[in-house]
Amino acid sequence: DFALPRIFERFYSLPRPDKGKSSGLGLSFTMEVARQHGGHLALANQPDGGVLATLWLPGN
Repeated sequence: DFALPRIFERFYSLPRPDKGKSSGLGLSFTMEVARQHGGHLALANQPDGGVLATLWLPGN
């Protein structure tokens, strides 16, 4: 929950002990592409762990 307000910022990443640090560009890039196409990207924590990612793009 603490990361959700910043998760779409460029270069923001959380520690990943098993894989090292990420670039922090993937989600910000995806959000920008969605916006450019009139869409939106949303993330929500799941009660049992993990995250739900939803990408909306217009169908026209």
